[in-house]
Amino acid sequence: MTPVVRMQLRIMLCAVASLMAVGWAAENAEKAEATRTEIQVMLDEASQVGGTVTLAPGEYVIQRSLALRNATLTGPGATIRAVNSEAAGAYLMGIRMGSGSVLRDISLVGEGPRCVPVQISGGSRKVQLRHVTITGGTILIDANAPEVNDILIEGCDLYKGGYGVLLDNQCSGANVRIVGCHFKGNRSDSIELNFPHKEKGLFVRNVVIADSIFEGTGPDPNSGTSGFAVGMAGAHQVQITGNTFYKIAVQGVHLEDDTEYVTVSGNNFEECGMGCTTGNWSGGVHVLSGTKFVTVTGNNFTRCRYGVSGLQGNTLRDITVVGNTFRDCPRGAWFMEYPRGVFQGNILENCGVGLELWRSRRWIVTGNSISAEHQQHSGRGCALRPSQQGLVRPAFHPPRQSDPPRNKPAQWRARPGRLSSRSPWQPGARAQMAGGLIPPPRLSNSPSRREYYSI
Repeated sequence: MTPVVRMQLRIMLCAVASLMAVGWAAENAEKAEATRTEIQVMLDEASQVGGTVTLAPGEYVIQRSLALRNATLTGPGATIRAVNSEAAGAYLMGIRMGSGSVLRDISLVGEGPRCVPVQISGGSRKVQLRHVTITGGTILIDANAPEVNDILIEGCDLYKGGYGVLLDNQCSGANVRIVGCHFKGNRSDSIELNFPHKEKGLFVRNVVIADSIFEGTGPDPNSGTSGFAVGMAGAHQVQITGNTFYKIAVQGVHLEDDTEYVTVSGNNFEECGMGCTTGNWSGGVHVLSGTKFVTVTGNNFTRCRYGVSGLQGNTLRDITVVGNTFRDCPRGAWFMEYPRGVFQGNILENCGVGLELWRSRRWIVTGNSISAEHQQHSGRGCALRPSQQGLVRPAFHPPRQSDPPRNKPAQWRARPGRLSSRSPWQPGARAQMAGGLIPPPRLSNSPSRREYYSI
């Protein structure tokens, strides 16, 4: 094999103390442009051989974009401050990253309106951001471009932006990994995967979000701009594992618009959605609008308004909630019009309501454990008692004239349902609550539409 020669250019630049972004004046613009030009020349030279440009500790102010391609830009102790003036009408992209680019061990600051510290360009492959601190900006890392592939964002601190990482409606590609990062104080979604044109092939496959911390997303929980720690629309093949979600204003993980094949596993959700008073279903994981094939397993939900919730009609299906722990949540799990699901082997401690299924057919509910310090009441006629081994809380329709009288439970008895490996979605035999049979939710006046659940 022909040996590959990689020359590393280690270029030490002196920071200019007078080029501070704070209180910037017109006379400093020329110095900022000179600094940007000097860095860009070095990056262009390094890109010819896949080299490295190393900045000396200090601050570097730029007012136009730097282009990074097939090269590495690094600088422990160095800060690049991208400043977009109030008069500028266009977006400023601080560093435009192309194929083969690496940004590591450096700090970036975005200042001014419409400022994006990092943009990943369309058609880019093998782009890495490693141990980078980014503070401020409309979007901290923008990848709203077609055919972005093999993107790694590792060990980065992403603070006080609008969006943290945005893959938006023009984005397509595969293999995006966000690992070991810290998101704090972002106003909108810390990570947004938004693919409204999925039918045109505009979406990103195989996304991994792992071992990261999401803290304080959405500082005002009742404002229109407050978002989620991780928001998805039309995403495909996503793993969210080993993360911590702490004091998220609205929802830790939000799935909608035909998102498919998502696994949420081994995460900690704490105090999510507790400050939001303007909308329902805030909390840990929320699923709606055609999302299907979702697995929520091995997570801890502590003091979340809702642990797991889902709603909106027959386009939702196939969710598995297995082996999670819900502690001190007003609602453990709640689903409305969500056909076909599994709620199995979960632990619910001191939750106001453990599980509520509202007009949700063909669910398997089995092997769950509920405990509480005292008896709590669901508000709809079903008491949660510590002695119960599991809970289905049916949500009743108002009685109709054609409904069987509820003082005759024998009319609600049906043939036991079978739970087999061949047909995992068959309903169980009955719901045992408060020592007796509770009628399941009525889906129609037809006796053949009655549903029963297995505990």
